[in-house]
Amino acid sequence: MKIAPIPLDEEARLQALKEFLILDTPPEPELDSITNLASKLCATPIAVISLVDSDREWFKSKVGITVDQLPRKISFCSHAILEKKFLEVPDARIDERFRDNPLVCNEPNLVFYAGTPLIDSDGNALGSLCVIGFEPKVLTEDQRLALTILGQQVVAHFNLRKIIKFQKETLKALEKLSANIPGMIYQFQLFPDGRTCVPYTSAKIEEIYELTPEQVKTDASLLFERLHPRDLYQVGVSIQESARTMSPWLHEFRVQLPKRGLRWMRGNSLPELLADGSHIWHGFVSDITLEKNIQVMNIQNEKMKSLGEMSAGIAHEINNPLAIIKGRIDIILDMMNSRSLTLDEIPDRLKSIDKTVDRIAKIINGLRSFARDSSQDPMTMTLLKSILEDSASLCQARFKTSEVTLEIPFIDEEIKISCRASQISQVLVNLLSNAFDAVKDLPEKWIKVSVEAKGQYILISITDSGPGIPEELREKILQPFFTTKEIGKGTGLGLSISLGILKAHGGELEIDKDCPNTKFVIKLPRMKL
Repeated sequence: MKIAPIPLDEEARLQALKEFLILDTPPEPELDSITNLASKLCATPIAVISLVDSDREWFKSKVGITVDQLPRKISFCSHAILEKKFLEVPDARIDERFRDNPLVCNEPNLVFYAGTPLIDSDGNALGSLCVIGFEPKVLTEDQRLALTILGQQVVAHFNLRKIIKFQKETLKALEKLSANIPGMIYQFQLFPDGRTCVPYTSAKIEEIYELTPEQVKTDASLLFERLHPRDLYQVGVSIQESARTMSPWLHEFRVQLPKRGLRWMRGNSLPELLADGSHIWHGFVSDITLEKNIQVMNIQNEKMKSLGEMSAGIAHEINNPLAIIKGRIDIILDMMNSRSLTLDEIPDRLKSIDKTVDRIAKIINGLRSFARDSSQDPMTMTLLKSILEDSASLCQARFKTSEVTLEIPFIDEEIKISCRASQISQVLVNLLSNAFDAVKDLPEKWIKVSVEAKGQYILISITDSGPGIPEELREKILQPFFTTKEIGKGTGLGLSISLGILKAHGGELEIDKDCPNTKFVIKLPRMKL
């Protein structure tokens, strides 16, 4: 008997066999159907899917025999894997390699053998699909071709089995990871007909949306029902835009949950176009309610800081008209006492008082609007002129005291922007206050506001007489907690909060690097988001 030599690539071959994780596994119907078909097509009583291990030949599937394995040294398949090509032995009794093989000389007295090697994608011969008989035989070309194709199907099944196992392990690892991160991993699918579903989501969906993965797997409508009514439209628009441009979907939105009430969420995902024309997003949703609450608190703190800085000027701005009113009333009373007041004089005297009261009311209304929390307000179309005038009225007195000139242009009554007016006013007041701090000690002290309509956007520029922002500070100055002011005189949050407000409005805050002075440019959309 001639024992098959060890292949040159034995180490790699055995490692590949090991990685398929198929040795000593239970029978599989898909493979048993292949061995049955091979037996029938080749008209042999025995058909086997064998895998050649280091010292044995193990049968993954078998027809016509009862044993599960044989020693490798007497294995016919050990010869089949050497040359990695179809091996046919018409009569083992006269073949010098097998004539004194125990399987030929003794029970079961095998005579015929034909096998096609099972070769993986890396060229490793794992074993063979073989047919065996007790009589001399020669296969037809069609039978050899059929056996070869069936052998390829066996390898394909091995590969699929390996992929499925890898996917299960990956999914299991992903589930472990997702259980320990503060957010929901998901896939969201949008079909051409408008249907939506969530094919995969981690268990954290029960925290994020208070839904189960099964509730949204084939229909995402329950998920959309959780969205805040004011955010529902814009979420839909942002998804459609991401699908149209194949750009990342990045969006912040609110949900109204049955148990936890109103929560803020941030979604971040990448789209993929599938063969059926549908789009699928792979991404992550996290609860940012705490972050939003901190933002609101910081915004309010910055408002109060600004009001504190302007309080002396505002008090003076109110005291002056109050003094005028008191003076006018005293004059009227004196004239009444002296009986020198005529009926014709009363309307003029009262108009002067009424005009002064309007001046006070305007300042107070500006203060009330500026100080309130408007983070939950809807976007409304608002006259830009009124926002600028209200913002300027809060700063005007402080500017006058330090002899800082503030120039505001004539603004068309027709110009409107979609915004939360109080928040835009906060941005303007912050920029005006920063400009004031920058120029109040300069020989030339001026601040200019300009407005330009550009397409669907409004550009509001605030320029001061300062020398401009050094290049090395331009990137840093919009970052949170960065400040050029002395310790105790600035938090470094004003500009970063302003930037956040403008981005929430679909706008931007930029520094004009080409201007010789310091110039900030606010860019806001005119239409509703």
